Amino acid sequence: MRLFKKGVRVTNEAFLERTPREKFLVVFFLVTMVLLWGLNFLNRSRGDWQTWQQLERTYEQQQVWIDNAEMIGGLVEEEIGRLERDRLLTRTRLLSEINRLARAQDLSPSIDTPRTEEGEIFQFHTVTVRLSRSPMERIIAFTDSIQDRSPYMSMGELILIPDRNDPRNLEARYEITAVEISDEEN
Repeated sequence: MRLFKKGVRVTNEAFLERTPREKFLVVFFLVTMVLLWGLNFLNRSRGDWQTWQQLERTYEQQQVWIDNAEMIGGLVEEEIGRLERDRLLTRTRLLSEINRLARAQDLSPSIDTPRTEEGEIFQFHTVTVRLSRSPMERIIAFTDSIQDRSPYMSMGELILIPDRNDPRNLEARYEITAVEISDEEN
């Protein structure tokens, strides 16, 4: 305690010995530092509060799912029963089906290797398809043919870019996803 009082006394004496201009600068510096610290604290507190609110909303949504798990499970089983298993697409069938739909529109697709996301009930196979220098009518027809395959095949993203050499043609990039029932369910 004695050391603290001595430190305060020495600091006070050092402050009082300064010119008014130096005193002003020291006080200004200290007020600025406290203000910056306070604003930083408020900013972090606001971010923590927003995170907390988001966690509460997520918890409430998950609680609704948990409370209705039996009903949701029944609906899922009912919808799975409605799916025609022979129309479900494996990775290989997805590639051949996209190729067939594109060839039917006289298009030459560039198809990437499918990515598979496995879940408890379903497997989702996603592939990127590129069509270069294609007329708009054929792209629309190809898109319609994919949409006709719903819910077995769906488009996640479609990007159209005009061809620089011929504005009547487009470059298209599709993200196409197919669903397959996992082996445990078959």
